[in-house]
Amino acid sequence: MIRRIATTGVPASAIPLVARILDRPAGGGQATELALAGASEYASRLRTIAGWFNLTDFHLFDFVLGRQLKEDIAGDLLEIGSYQGKSTILLGYGLRHDEAVVVCDLFGAEPGEAGSPIEGMGAYDGLTLKQFDANYDRFHSRRPVVNVCASSELSGRIVGREFRFLHIDGSRHRWFQDERWYDLIVILDDASSEIYYAQLVEEESTVTVMAGLQAVIQEKGVFCALYSDRGSHFWLTPKVGGRVDPHRLTQVGRALRELGIQMIPAYSPQARGRSERNFGTWQGRLPQELRLQGIQTLEAANRFLREHYLGEFNRRFQVQTAERGSAFVPRRRRDLDLIFALQFERTVNRDNTVSFQNLSLQIEPVRWRASLAGCTVMVHQHLDGTHSLTHGPHRLGQYSAQGVALTAGKMAARRAMEKTRGGKVQKPTFPPRLEIPPTARDSHFPTAPTTAAINSNRTSHVLRKPDVLTC
Repeated sequence: MIRRIATTGVPASAIPLVARILDRPAGGGQATELALAGASEYASRLRTIAGWFNLTDFHLFDFVLGRQLKEDIAGDLLEIGSYQGKSTILLGYGLRHDEAVVVCDLFGAEPGEAGSPIEGMGAYDGLTLKQFDANYDRFHSRRPVVNVCASSELSGRIVGREFRFLHIDGSRHRWFQDERWYDLIVILDDASSEIYYAQLVEEESTVTVMAGLQAVIQEKGVFCALYSDRGSHFWLTPKVGGRVDPHRLTQVGRALRELGIQMIPAYSPQARGRSERNFGTWQGRLPQELRLQGIQTLEAANRFLREHYLGEFNRRFQVQTAERGSAFVPRRRRDLDLIFALQFERTVNRDNTVSFQNLSLQIEPVRWRASLAGCTVMVHQHLDGTHSLTHGPHRLGQYSAQGVALTAGKMAARRAMEKTRGGKVQKPTFPPRLEIPPTARDSHFPTAPTTAAINSNRTSHVLRKPDVLTC
């Protein structure tokens, strides 16, 4: 809870900003006192600094840092991900003379190689240490301690420091240059930097990652290996910051294993190669392109990415590989909709229904078993929210997100049309009879010619097609 305090003396230029934070009209009623000396000046010049910094975040920073100064809480301030310093400058107002702001950012450098620019970033030199310093110098005389490195390399550089405030700006970004945050899912070739898939999503998750992988495999084929970070939708990590458990598969890991695709966890940004290096290019280019195109919605942005931006991006930034050819192979399995779905085992109830997330999924009668009660089936929760039930190789039904059967009518129509070779409709028997009709050829007391046939072909006594299976 932020306490609102009546105040006077706030510069007029800062009042509209403060008023918007508190949902109060400018020039009337109470305003909120800014705790940090100089924060009002910063507020009045907020729009002169490139980058994105939420107005509510501004007020929270001011409140927390002001309270720490008032209560004599000591320590340095750490920011991971600074861009052009819009939030870092505000942190500078919360320092004592014996404290420092410590910054960690690549500033356009390649991970592990400070000062080495990212490919294609020459035209977007806003994301540089030089620009960051220039912005910070406009407000403060003492610069922060800057570490040009990946966050995974930071721990060895800050040994002995104690921090009282930590700000992390992760992969989420304001792609529309407003207060909306989205994640960008990118799948690319680590050898050539060719982008196969890129979409903006509300949040990176198992479902959004699966959608991207399915799209790539449908269009290009099956690939050999996937390098990824250790996000919880890729890996289970028993100990924070430790090694992944390759034997406990996530839904993504299970899907890729079904297709024979190896998963490789990245323990440092360097391991992810070009995917880590070119993300700054996306942050520099895409917001400007969306602004120039007048695009303001997620749907329009993703359509622009698919139809225009990816082709242009690949023409400009794709590099020649050391060897020609493609490692993609045609996919043999056609059930990608089942593979790239969230899978959950369930036991069939006595009434031939499956309970799943407050839904009751009714299984239609099947020809090969009287009832599936007690059997273990698989519930597939598809990426579009619909459901399917399978039992071994059999699809038992498809259902809407609300649990309504989608295929019952078609299955009933198929059963009505099944006829014997003689043209008569065969009455279903549950379960089908197991005995083999006694004929001269199949007698329990075979003659010599029949015995010879069995000896020459030892599979002739096996049923020609599978009958009842036991759960």
